[in-house]
Amino acid sequence: MFKKVLAVIFALACVINVRIANAKPLFSDYADSFEIYLDGQKNGVKIVRTTNQLFPFISGVRGESFKTDADSFDLESFLTSFEANVVVIEEINEGTSYYAYSPKIEYRKQVLGQEINLHVFVGNQITVGAPIIYGSF
Repeated sequence: MFKKVLAVIFALACVINVRIANAKPLFSDYADSFEIYLDGQKNGVKIVRTTNQLFPFISGVRGESFKTDADSFDLESFLTSFEANVVVIEEINEGTSYYAYSPKIEYRKQVLGQEINLHVFVGNQITVGAPIIYGSF
C-alpha cells in the first residue's frame, strides 16, 4: 500500500514539474515582464504584473499583455509569428488598434461583432494583449 501511495505522489510531482517547466507567458519571446489578467469580481479582470519566472505559479489566467517601444517592434512580423489575421482596425487620436485572430492563441473575445484574440495598439508605445488589452494603452 505504501508503495502505491509513493507512486501516486511521485506521478503527481512529475506532472507538476512538467507543467512548471512548460508554462510560459504567451508573449515570452517579446518581453520579460507582463501584465496578466486574472479572474476578477463580477466578470471583471484583476490585472497583475509578473515575470517569466513567476508565471507558471499563477492560476486563473484569462489573458496577458506587454508593452514595448515602437522602435523595437515590427507589427507585420509579430502578426506573422502568431499566424494572425487582422479582423478590425480602429483609429483614435492616440493611435491605432489592430484586432486580430490567431489560431495559436486560446483566449477569445467578441469585439465589434468579430471573434478576436489578439489586440495590438500602436501609439507612442506599443501595447499588445490577448484576447484584448485591459487597462490603459
